[in-house]
Amino acid sequence: MAKYKELILTVGPEHIDFNNHVNNVVYLQWVQMMSKTHWEEEATPEMINNYMWVITRQEIDYLRELKEGDEVRLYTYIEKSEKQKSYRNVEMYKMPENVLVAKAQIVWTMLNQANKRPMRIPQEVVELFM
Repeated sequence: MAKYKELILTVGPEHIDFNNHVNNVVYLQWVQMMSKTHWEEEATPEMINNYMWVITRQEIDYLRELKEGDEVRLYTYIEKSEKQKSYRNVEMYKMPENVLVAKAQIVWTMLNQANKRPMRIPQEVVELFM
């Protein structure tokens, strides 16, 4: 099983839009936050200094709404890595029922930090997350 990162947070008033539920942009912010946190917690300082990631594709399914005060469990893992691309999944569950409210697949492309050009993901990075 792939290594994963999990976080529970409470929906605050800053997450709510004019429809009185979590704004779609907030879900994407959570996806990015989870991805960044997972990378920074698992990668070595050398990896963080030498490599960077950019989103090249993102797809999100909004299945149920979240309201202010709801607790949400965010769960992320790498499904697979190929050449310079990493396929990250992020799932969001309303607690305590553990009901899936949104799921995303994000394609991240690894870049060389020095020249900002795409590069093959080193095996040591692949192994770190799989």
